[in-house]
Amino acid sequence: MPNTVFVLVIALLVVAFVLRLLRNRTLREKYAALWILVGALIVVLVAFPGLLGAAAALLGFAVPSNLLFLLAIVLLLGVTLHLSLELSRLEDETRVLAEEAAIARLVSEQLGRRLSALEASPQDRPGDARPGESSFDPRASGERHVAQERSQA
Repeated sequence: MPNTVFVLVIALLVVAFVLRLLRNRTLREKYAALWILVGALIVVLVAFPGLLGAAAALLGFAVPSNLLFLLAIVLLLGVTLHLSLELSRLEDETRVLAEEAAIARLVSEQLGRRLSALEASPQDRPGDARPGESSFDPRASGERHVAQERSQA
């Protein structure tokens, strides 16, 4: 009887902990469902201890704990497989994001170089002046005026 109470308390603590993680959005719903199901199964097996013995006898296990170990191993293999699939998906997603970030960085650097080149040569474009500078150069217009007068004479 004390073992039954201990296992029941552990199962209820697991379910309560999973619900807390779920409520705090630390654990996603698709993972929480599995752990709540495991906790509920443990509570059912503790509440009805003969159920495991009957299932073990029906399936041909000599000892009910062997069935319990088999179920635990299958559960752990399923969790491992699921997490491996999630890890593979996240690795692919990370690779794509890293490639996109590298392309964005390259484009940004190219635009920065083009902007620097345009800012470095404002004299090539008379209508474009740097902020705070005037695009009017009296010497240049005076020279043009003198050149025009010479060509007319």
